Amino acid sequence: MATLGCLNCLAVGGSAGMSKFVISYRRADSAAMAGRICDRLKARYGEATVYMDIDNVPPGIDFRLDVHAALDQADVLIVVIGQKWLGVRRDGHDRIADDHDFVRIEVEAALKRGIPVVPVLVNGASMPDPSSLPENIRPLAFRNAMYVDAGIDFHQHMTRLERSLDRLPGAGRPIAAFLQGLDRTRLTLGILLPIVAVAAVWSAVTFWWPTGIGNKAEIAKREMGGPLVRPPPPGRSVWTVEKSTVYLEPTGDKRQFFLVEPGLELANRGAQSGALLFDGRKVDASYEGKLFVFAGRCGTRDYDASGPITNDGQTVTLTGSPPQIDPESCQRTGEQQETLVFNYKRVAN
Repeated sequence: MATLGCLNCLAVGGSAGMSKFVISYRRADSAAMAGRICDRLKARYGEATVYMDIDNVPPGIDFRLDVHAALDQADVLIVVIGQKWLGVRRDGHDRIADDHDFVRIEVEAALKRGIPVVPVLVNGASMPDPSSLPENIRPLAFRNAMYVDAGIDFHQHMTRLERSLDRLPGAGRPIAAFLQGLDRTRLTLGILLPIVAVAAVWSAVTFWWPTGIGNKAEIAKREMGGPLVRPPPPGRSVWTVEKSTVYLEPTGDKRQFFLVEPGLELANRGAQSGALLFDGRKVDASYEGKLFVFAGRCGTRDYDASGPITNDGQTVTLTGSPPQIDPESCQRTGEQQETLVFNYKRVAN
């Protein structure tokens, strides 16, 4: 049986400006991992913003209506997928093919509403083959998946998932940032109104002057119908690696490279602007941490990588052995050593 945030919880729990994450899972497949993921998300985003249990649907209520009502108030559906997610019965037929299957109803409702649907692979699972899914939820097979391991990498994988959720359109902020935002609303209207007026004028100028203010690459991509390029935050250093552009996010000794514009090869493997490419630390004159490999519908995988800082701090060379992923089965078939060279280019405006 799958579970979903109940209508009663959604009606009383949400706070303005904060995300509502709904977690879908199959009990016989991934109940324990779904619970751990839920607890971690609640700790980051707040108790009232994460829902995963349909058991509270009142007796006599059509659960399908409750599901639709819950998703009407949700920003993101997180689908936890384990090795038994399809729900194979003893007769050989999958539960997911049943029109009344909870999991199928949840995913179908979210897809119809245009809510972001994020597959999270657990317990060594891979994305289901499109042919194994009913036609109305087949688009799920092509959503970029995240992987969360139950072992020592759990918290690192969850941190990566949370950063990805933060970047989703409509998703809210971590609870700490939200509370800080509440403190800022104590400003008087005498201060706020001029700021709002200036912002409105600035927005109008940006909209009506496409060749002036704004990120030209982003505008060009939008006009051509290509993928959206998220510009780096001002003041961050912009780097190139192979045929991709990234920016560096330094926090203390922590170092992270985020994609600004993936190269064609990475884009074809599911990489998107804003995705995390490297997560590690600066140790003396080198970087150590995890690089991420993109495997299309099979999601992402991380691997150990390290290397020196050279050229007066303008080059970082990272070497590791990324896993080789079979695109059909999504199984790991081996690994091969690879070196990525990051070269500093400029500081973002």
